[in-house]
Amino acid sequence: MTATIAGRSAVAEGLCLDADGNIIVCAGSDQAGPGSLIYIVSPTGRILETQAFPDDCPMRCTFGGKGLDELYVTSGTGHLWRARQTGRVGLSAGKPGA
Repeated sequence: MTATIAGRSAVAEGLCLDADGNIIVCAGSDQAGPGSLIYIVSPTGRILETQAFPDDCPMRCTFGGKGLDELYVTSGTGHLWRARQTGRVGLSAGKPGA
């Protein structure tokens, strides 16, 4: 999926939801556009923040860990990255609306 984010074209590869309903989007590449980024998008579509991804082409993401407070992201180079203390918690399947 190609999307225009903040006036720039980026290819969204993967996404997941946090407990607040925000969408975490893996997009971009170091080869073109704004680079490899993780976007946090509100339920209304507003970009809340972006985080530089330390590898090329973030591909898929999910929350994990005991409290669903760790974000795991795979890269196009075949690596798995874990981000701790992001300030976000994943959407639990046991919560209403999940």
